[in-house]
Amino acid sequence: ESSYDTIEGELGQKIAKFLHIPHIHIQSNPGLCISCGKCDQNCPMSVKVSEELKQGFVSSNECIHCGNCIDTCPKNVLCYGFISKK
Repeated sequence: ESSYDTIEGELGQKIAKFLHIPHIHIQSNPGLCISCGKCDQNCPMSVKVSEELKQGFVSSNECIHCGNCIDTCPKNVLCYGFISKK
């Protein structure tokens, strides 16, 4: 991915938050994680997903929501969800 794609994704997230539009994110169930590290190994943006998921969702601005971490997790800890600012 290019830096343009990352900037474009960050801008879209900020606009969605400002306009109170629900936007997609990667959420997690940290209690199911076995710390295998497959999510970290398969992230094309080198996000430390295993650290991010401890808070219940991936909040890194570097995340491009490609879903590689979701697809490679053997325990289905990660999934897509929506955030809506109220």
